[in-house]
Amino acid sequence: MKFNRSAFKHLLVLSFAMIGSVQLHAQTSFNSGGNIATAADWTNGLPNVGNDGTIAVDGTLSDYYFGNSTPGTIVVSHTAGTITGGDQPHLYNSGSTPCKWTQSGGTLSALNFILINQNVTYELTGTGRIYFTLATTGGSRLYTWGTGSSFVQSGGTTEGISLAFQNPTGTNTLSGGEGLNVGGSWTAAAYYVDSSTLNISGSYSATIHSRMVNPTGDSLGVLCILGTGVVNFDPTWTGSLTQSAFAGTTKWQTALTQTGVKVNGTQVTAGNFGNFFEITESGTVVKAAPPPIGGTNFVSGDVATAGNWTNDLPAPGNDGAIAASGTLDTFALNVAEATVVTQYAGTLTGTPNIQNTGAGTVLWTQSGGIVSAIEFMVINSNVAYELTGSGLIHFASTVGGSRLQVVNAGSWLQSGGTTDGVALAFEDATGPITLSGGEGLNVGASWAGGAAIRVYNSTVNVTGNYRATRGRSIFR
Repeated sequence: MKFNRSAFKHLLVLSFAMIGSVQLHAQTSFNSGGNIATAADWTNGLPNVGNDGTIAVDGTLSDYYFGNSTPGTIVVSHTAGTITGGDQPHLYNSGSTPCKWTQSGGTLSALNFILINQNVTYELTGTGRIYFTLATTGGSRLYTWGTGSSFVQSGGTTEGISLAFQNPTGTNTLSGGEGLNVGGSWTAAAYYVDSSTLNISGSYSATIHSRMVNPTGDSLGVLCILGTGVVNFDPTWTGSLTQSAFAGTTKWQTALTQTGVKVNGTQVTAGNFGNFFEITESGTVVKAAPPPIGGTNFVSGDVATAGNWTNDLPAPGNDGAIAASGTLDTFALNVAEATVVTQYAGTLTGTPNIQNTGAGTVLWTQSGGIVSAIEFMVINSNVAYELTGSGLIHFASTVGGSRLQVVNAGSWLQSGGTTDGVALAFEDATGPITLSGGEGLNVGASWAGGAAIRVYNSTVNVTGNYRATRGRSIFR
């Protein structure tokens, strides 16, 4: 076969062009016995953008200042080895470049503080372990501070450490792994959230040091929330928090009903606590309230979409539980037997029209959470809607003909909860209509020119301790 010099030349040029387009990523490894903050103790200088660092041997850590504004991300992976800190190891970038520091193995220990500062995200995962070498009783803690700092625990273990979050622009997450004797290093609090956000989800579990005997506050407190601090629990959280010094239900309820404690964005109160949490083991353990057994849980998005539930749409024998936020517009089932749907948390927005074209009854209970209707909210055929507990219904629009309508074979029971600024219209409703508890605030404010409560070819039973304030003529 004749050699084609021209074709070979073009192929060679193409090959070099392809090689030139590949971004080569440098690596640098930490040397045993060195100091992480010292460039000479790495095989290729300090970690930097495009020069990922790996720690897999023993060494020490003092203050580590990156001072970098190069576009990209500084990546450091601690996979093995014991890194011993001094009095206050400090990770900080004075520049704008983010640093992702992941500890998937090995140990990080310190005498006192561990400070995660500006533009540094520290993730503890895998088999990583963080602890303090001194059994301190003063101010020792792991804490985030500064713009862009975050602490994420998706695995691994913290041991004897108080966790303090003082980073208003960062988000901190505990989604896996465990905390052992949380609060053992600081007399203020086990979890300290000052104008920051802490998300608790997944399988994260913790035991809290027995000396943290107070539910709240910054003196031996289990959970101290200051300023605009928020602790948000995911409703599907499968872990637990244990405080052996607690007994009964009062202390955990006090800790988790303080301002700023939320479940999927809904403030936890004494009225809805039982919808979100259950207390077991004689009062020492708190965990998420279980969903209906054998049911299906709404995850996010449109409530009417089967794929947005963990086990398809609610059906007979497949009770539905809603604790997440999403949209609720036309929700049409076709069931021949009773079907249970319970909203106990989350915010649903849209123009709800709940109906069943089958012969069964959809038993829809809102014991918590919020329904925020854009205009109308319709309870239609073969739907029995009960508002109870801490449930809240209000309209995002308060002009025109906005109202809650119960029509056809729909039924309505308010035994608790609140309607806020909502006009009630019962029109040709053949199902029972009962107002026996809870309250209506500024009833009728949503329906310009209409009535607070309109009854047309329907029967309304008012009993119990239901109370209402009106925005216009009460009945029409």
